[in-house]
Amino acid sequence: MYRRGDNSTRNRLTKGTLLFNNNVWQSSYRRIAISNDILENIDKVPMGKAKVERLKAEAKFIRATQYFYLRGIGLAL
Repeated sequence: MYRRGDNSTRNRLTKGTLLFNNNVWQSSYRRIAISNDILENIDKVPMGKAKVERLKAEAKFIRATQYFYLRGIGLAL
């Protein structure tokens, strides 16, 4: 059984770790950029409105958590 379907390895935001290391700034802002890209383009994708709204909410959540983590370690701009 697949956790998120057959395409679970595509367009991943994380490798499943939230450990802080030397790349925390780079990886967090990469996730923020991916989330912003999703929010800018999700309306162009032909899928049901409910799914679009759910994906928008998930992208906003991921973006907010990344800013939260960055702020917690004093790296958010």
